[in-house]
Amino acid sequence: MKFDSKVFFKLHAIQIDFTVSGVSQSSNLKSHTICFALNIDKVLIDGLASSEYVIIFIPKGSDLPDDCYTGNVVIECMNPRFEYIKTTRSVFRSEAQIFSSELSFIDPSASIAPTAVVSPFCFVGPKCIIDDDCFLASGVRLIDSVHVGPGTRIGANTVIGGWGFSIERDNGRVREVIPFGGIPMKMPHFGGVIIGKNCDIGALNTITSGAIEPTLLEDYVMTDDHVHIAHNCVIKKGVAIAACAEISGSVEIGEETWVGPNSSVMQKITIGPSSIIGIGAVLRKSVPCKTIVAGNPARILNK
Repeated sequence: MKFDSKVFFKLHAIQIDFTVSGVSQSSNLKSHTICFALNIDKVLIDGLASSEYVIIFIPKGSDLPDDCYTGNVVIECMNPRFEYIKTTRSVFRSEAQIFSSELSFIDPSASIAPTAVVSPFCFVGPKCIIDDDCFLASGVRLIDSVHVGPGTRIGANTVIGGWGFSIERDNGRVREVIPFGGIPMKMPHFGGVIIGKNCDIGALNTITSGAIEPTLLEDYVMTDDHVHIAHNCVIKKGVAIAACAEISGSVEIGEETWVGPNSSVMQKITIGPSSIIGIGAVLRKSVPCKTIVAGNPARILNK
């Protein structure tokens, strides 16, 4: 990766006259790197005093000795971790990646933007659309009618657009929520999946097709590895879903909600915006906005 000093100048209006080769931790500073610190302690102060050519983001109003600034670029800001993330995502550029289309299967009816990157061994099925600046890691499977919005990244071996788990049984009875007797039969899913812009979908995720209307992930949705999102779900803007969470069918999750790792959400419930679903929670009922829930079964801890 190469550090782009021009992009750094655009972000922070600071001219860098030294090379930057990577990143380092505030507890183990290395020269020619970029890093952040959330707290000012003796380890950090000693590290800055003995290092040079370090770009570091620190909390606003921090008090550092003068020798920490010698040869380094110290930037005070409200949220150092955010500024580090925003900056490193922008200033480090990978060498251009060119992959042969022969290494992946792309259906003739699929549409892929010229600036999208499809890594080796991907499957892009019928009626799929991949917009500008998308990145599909190796082994991604877009089964059918999946629309990936601009700037979205999808992690390795994630499968999107397959049939969900909607079943009925040939038992001659009035429909039951959980049927017994007879032969089970899966419902075909025709709705596909729509993923908005600048989403980041982790590795080994499964996002299933809507039965009739699409499963929807709005803009800036983030998922960790090993996440399952079932058919007909609506995941609103800015939702973050941690590892191994399971979202059952027809769930709606409000904007900026955090879904903790190993949590399980029952079908057809609604989670209000800006809520927190705690680690390992089993959520069986809808919750209003700005609610913290945890436990099995989940209960409201705070609003």
